[in-house]
Amino acid sequence: MTFDQASTIPLVLATAACGLYNDKISPNGGAALTAPWLEGGRSKYAGRSIVIIGGTSSVGQMGRFSALYLAVIRLTLR
Repeated sequence: MTFDQASTIPLVLATAACGLYNDKISPNGGAALTAPWLEGGRSKYAGRSIVIIGGTSSVGQMGRFSALYLAVIRLTLR
């Protein structure tokens, strides 16, 4: 992995965390889920489902940390 590739990892994780765990404040609010690093957040959503378009991305992986069942939608151009 190059330095340039590695430098994007914090950005994608922060973007995913903002979308899932930020409060629902307009216009750019998140889903207001309890973050898995907070007390009780790791198992709070166990067994619950969420649809994430492009769920194989960092947002989907962050959803897995919250024990969410992902309904993954993956599109491929042919």
